[in-house]
Amino acid sequence: MWYYYIIKLEDSFIDYSSEKQYKVSAASVSMEGVLVALAIPFRDGKVDVEGLGRHVSSLVKEGVNGFFPLGTTSMGVLLNVEERRIALETISENSNGLPIVVQVGSTDWSTVVETVKLAEKFNAEAIASIVPIYYKPDYDTIKLYFSKLNQLTSLPIFIYNIPGNVGFNVTPDLVARLIKDGVSVGGVKDSSGDIGQVMRFVEMGLEVFNGSDHIVTLATLVGVLDESAEVFCATNTAFNVLFEKFVNSNSVTNP
Repeated sequence: MWYYYIIKLEDSFIDYSSEKQYKVSAASVSMEGVLVALAIPFRDGKVDVEGLGRHVSSLVKEGVNGFFPLGTTSMGVLLNVEERRIALETISENSNGLPIVVQVGSTDWSTVVETVKLAEKFNAEAIASIVPIYYKPDYDTIKLYFSKLNQLTSLPIFIYNIPGNVGFNVTPDLVARLIKDGVSVGGVKDSSGDIGQVMRFVEMGLEVFNGSDHIVTLATLVGVLDESAEVFCATNTAFNVLFEKFVNSNSVTNP
């Protein structure tokens, strides 16, 4: 399916006659199904290794398709490097080889760098990151941040868009501009809850993870093949069945 966009960037217009022009020749990843936004349990102020291991193992048995640790549900931004290491090691040891997409974003660059190294060490399929937070970054800051991330790793990089927490919405227009300017974008995890925005990301030909519980069904209907939300920490079996019915029926059109 082909689309035509005219995207306004500052004072000029750039025409995109094909969704393929949004893509770059970079490392990519293709996943499908439920990637659980994991909760990281603590006990007595430390990561509960035993509890986390049991939790991951139980989700594997329920048939999930992968894991998205160190994001919002994991309280990832609040975890230090050692806590992140323990969590990722435990998840890796109990994930039965399922794909792991590690959210590396933090409030400081040194933690980001170390988390990227940990993601590679524990064989992550890809990494994801929120945009720099608190100081309301402009376009140049976001471009520099994701360009530097690309210099750190050959893993695909997903932009994790969660405007309700970060205070900044990464729009399809902004992602298109990043790609036009040579930034490698493997895909987007969108937790805006805006189904229209999710549809535009799908139409761009990007790999899209939906992170909003309340639009899970709608997102699947518009072509999102990856769902990553906190609800799956507890209710997986029913959704796995529902998801398989959707993707195996004619009700889902994959752009």
